[in-house]
Amino acid sequence: MEGKGQSLMNAMSEPQPQVQLTIDDIKGVVGSMVIESIIKEKRIAELTAQVDQLKKELENVHSQK
Repeated sequence: MEGKGQSLMNAMSEPQPQVQLTIDDIKGVVGSMVIESIIKEKRIAELTAQVDQLKKELENVHSQK
């Protein structure tokens, strides 16, 4: 039992790695998120336009009957 307690104490006393985020890191992450958001919005707009076009085509088919 003493061995487990000692290994725990050793683990706690080891220096933990520090994570340093710089302003540039944060700007990079936020910039990537903004770009992804813009790409998604563009894709949604394209798909919406396709759906609208398909609706028009479907209405035309029904009106021809």
